[in-house]
Amino acid sequence: ALATVNEVVNFVGKIDDFMAGIVEAVGDEFQLPKNSKGEFCALAKAAPYWEPTDCGFFNDLSGLLTGKVSSWDDVGKLFTKALNSLKQCATLHVQLFTIPQPKEIKVAYPTPFYDVGLGDLCLDKATTSAFEFAVNSVLYAKDKLPWMWDQFKAVVDWLSDFVL
Repeated sequence: ALATVNEVVNFVGKIDDFMAGIVEAVGDEFQLPKNSKGEFCALAKAAPYWEPTDCGFFNDLSGLLTGKVSSWDDVGKLFTKALNSLKQCATLHVQLFTIPQPKEIKVAYPTPFYDVGLGDLCLDKATTSAFEFAVNSVLYAKDKLPWMWDQFKAVVDWLSDFVL
């Protein structure tokens, strides 16, 4: 049994060495453009989002507890600022469309306490790295392992025939 365990450990070690060799060989050949967070953003302003918000209401009130108050006037200012944030949040809306004639009319949908809009359509950093590694692995196989490339092409052709 010990010999079998050693054989398995050696086999796994060889696979690990092989994968490390691919990672080293592939390197940074194919790179997607990334933002500051390392994410690849395919489309700007294409992904709708719907996020709850308090419009800064609780942040404004936190001034009462964090020492921003030196007089009763400060208390009044903080409550006024918090009230304005609450009013802003209660009147949030999404403009659906505009009717230009005869007088411009904007049609909107109320979304109180929700920030709604369009954000960038991005892949997270892990998915971006995985995609780059997959593409680089295929490119490596094409250049260094022609038999693997032929197998890859055969699978893609088979899938294309199957799907289409």
